[in-house]
Amino acid sequence: MGARNARAAIGLGYRVPVSVETVSSVPEGALIRVWVVPGASRSEIVGIHDGRLKIRVTAPPEAGRANREVARLLGERLGSRVELASGSSSREKGFLVRGGDPQVVERKLTR
Repeated sequence: MGARNARAAIGLGYRVPVSVETVSSVPEGALIRVWVVPGASRSEIVGIHDGRLKIRVTAPPEAGRANREVARLLGERLGSRVELASGSSSREKGFLVRGGDPQVVERKLTR
């Protein structure tokens, strides 16, 4: 399967590889390391970029709109409330699943 088809497949809910670096345990729950691409043609989880979960969102990087869209997308996928923990003005971000178990978060991301 070519790279373009693999990305399309991921957008349709196919398995997304998650590395040990991507989701970690913190005292508050599970921390997801994310690489965000704002202003995309559609919002989707596309795979791994440099040890981070790569997420494209249609929202522009203005006034926190892209951050809110990533939190919403992750929250829908995980069935939990997700909040920005670090990187408010960077493409490299950390999102917290408060009270989340890292193993459960990894499993839900790879479904």
